[in-house]
Amino acid sequence: MTELQDAKLSARGTVTDPKDFSEGGGDHRKSVLASTALIIVLLNATTLDPTVFGVHVPVPALWLFLGLAHIYFFAMWRLMTVVEADSEKRFWNLRGRWKQATIGGTSGFPGKTKAQLIFIRALPIWAFVVGFGGVVYGLCTHWRSV
Repeated sequence: MTELQDAKLSARGTVTDPKDFSEGGGDHRKSVLASTALIIVLLNATTLDPTVFGVHVPVPALWLFLGLAHIYFFAMWRLMTVVEADSEKRFWNLRGRWKQATIGGTSGFPGKTKAQLIFIRALPIWAFVVGFGGVVYGLCTHWRSV
């Protein structure tokens, strides 16, 4: 009985991400950029009378669903791409995201690498911020005009 009590079991293992967690990040990055472009075009439109398959869609529904899709694309992009300075793989890593958005720590990098970091990692973060702000502005503008 004492031998069982004295025995200690220590097991160590590593967990690797499933293969599909690293695939599709580029597609979601493109979707964030495309939805931001659509939001900017809609904000510059003189009139909004959205219809889908001949059915009139209320303007608030347009902005809400576009905002929901925008948030989804960004969240999926962040889940499937590397976050800077994140060894623990936390979902909310604001310090790492800020470092990526501001291209922190790239002073010794060559120009091509900096450009890749700007377009692949930083631009979608700023596009999300601009797009989210555009959705909020579009909703507020519509409600003020009604």
